[in-house]
This record gives sequence, C-alpha cells and structure tokens, in this order.
Amino acid sequence: MTKRGLIIIVILIVLITTGCSPNEILRIGSPNEDTITFDIEIKDKETIQQVRSIFNSLKEIDVSDNLTREPDTFISLNKDGVAEIWAYIWFLEDGTAITLRPRENYYLITEEQSNKLKDIIIKK
Repeated sequence: MTKRGLIIIVILIVLITTGCSPNEILRIGSPNEDTITFDIEIKDKETIQQVRSIFNSLKEIDVSDNLTREPDTFISLNKDGVAEIWAYIWFLEDGTAITLRPRENYYLITEEQSNKLKDIIIKK
C-alpha cells in the first residue's frame, strides 16, 4: 500500500469515528410493584444534558423510614445501551424531591431541579 493510500485510510477512520455521536435515550416511567412501565422516551440532546447536569450535582442525604410510598416516577438515561442514570424519584410537598439510585444512596433534588424535571416529564 502506498503512503497516500495509508493517509486516506487513516483520514477516513478518523472522520468515521469522530462523526459518530453516542446513542442516548432518556426513558421516563411509572414504577409499579415489581415493574416499570415506560411512558416517555426522549432523544433530545439538550434535554438529556439538562437531566445529566441535575443528577451530577445532587447531594447525598440520609432518609428516614417515613418514605414508604411508591416512587412517583423512574428515570433511566442510557448511553449506547448502558444505563448511565437509573433513579427512582419521589416528589415532596415542599417542592423538593428525593431520588434513590440503586446500588447507591438517596439524594436531594432541590426545588429548582425538581421543577425542571417536572417540566421535562410534563412537556414530553
């Protein structure tokens, strides 16, 4: 193979691999006793980035045993088929929310973040 042919192949490989964006999907569902029924699927990059930003900024909290009701919603953000975010959410009367990320802990969602998540869920 000539040097020119090798350069063309390398350029094509670079163009192909850098032009591919990850396949991301945000799924929102309703938790039931043992299952989750997914009602909404979002592929909008801006919305996905907003949700990712919220979850990356959460503060871990201790939750007492009084959180006994079923979660209000479930969010799953999958990137190339792998769950990046997997979280149950309880919206509270004071405008905040609590999320449980399985195999992790409970986290507080501020009122502002909670309202943004509600807007995303209702908008779609």
